[in-house]
Amino acid sequence: MIHPKITELAIKIAKEHNVKISIDLESQIAQRGWKNLKNILLNADVLIPNKEGAKMITNCETPEESANELIGRGIPIVIITLGAEGALITTQKTQKIIPTFDIKEVVDTTGAGDTFNGAFSVAYWIREWDLEKSIKFANAAASLKIQKLGARTGMPFEKELRKFLLENDTTTKF
Repeated sequence: MIHPKITELAIKIAKEHNVKISIDLESQIAQRGWKNLKNILLNADVLIPNKEGAKMITNCETPEESANELIGRGIPIVIITLGAEGALITTQKTQKIIPTFDIKEVVDTTGAGDTFNGAFSVAYWIREWDLEKSIKFANAAASLKIQKLGARTGMPFEKELRKFLLENDTTTKF
């Protein structure tokens, strides 16, 4: 995260122009604590911490408790990434784990979170898919990424991602 004051200014400008905000809360940022981050985090339309970051920012033991705590503090949508277990979606109305996909071999997890966040943003904000479909898309992208070496070079192309989804998710139309 850039300096908090610069981040707050960027958020203010984005909000003035009706731009939606997703925040990827990594553990090293979450270490700063709620008190130091609340002005930023409360402006998120979607907060996406990993399991460790969620625990650090809330002091809750489980991802479910952490997500409920963040919703209670005023964040409308919380998606906690759970690694091989998938991702936990929490809103005021629902809480559900979207499982990840079975993969052949883990080669390199570097960049998996960034791949998840990028794919989610494309699906949810640009294509305007619902949360569950967007997270399935993001889980698939991260599943493909970790089978390749390199944070950026391992990210899948959309054609590869669509093929993977057709072969591995017969219940959702992509």
